[in-house]
Amino acid sequence: MKKVSRRNFLKYGGLTVGLGPIALAVERSTGYKKIARWHGKVLSEREVAIIMAACEPILPHVTNQQEVFQIAVNIDRYLQPFDKSFINDIHLMLHVVENLTFLGIHINRFTKLDVEDKDNYLLILKNFGGQ
Repeated sequence: MKKVSRRNFLKYGGLTVGLGPIALAVERSTGYKKIARWHGKVLSEREVAIIMAACEPILPHVTNQQEVFQIAVNIDRYLQPFDKSFINDIHLMLHVVENLTFLGIHINRFTKLDVEDKDNYLLILKNFGGQ
């Protein structure tokens, strides 16, 4: 077995460490399904996908995707009159929900979790603030 030099170990190890976060960022920011008929004024398609994914554990009795979509439409409409700083906080909150799933020991982002894992993760976030 060939011995790996320290120089090569550091070079390729550094490359791996450097590319790891880039690969993770690409994986977490791509692969969202196109949402037909979305013409929201506040929320992006990605944020609508996060809201619709959150509806699964929060509202398990609402199984019709059109009804779930309508919830996102209503949230977008509700947010329209708020000032820009509050809306920026909403955008940030949705991206935190989507991407901090490692708090629940999950590699996948929120929208890719199954319903039980989404529910457990939301409970972790709820209890995170000590309330």
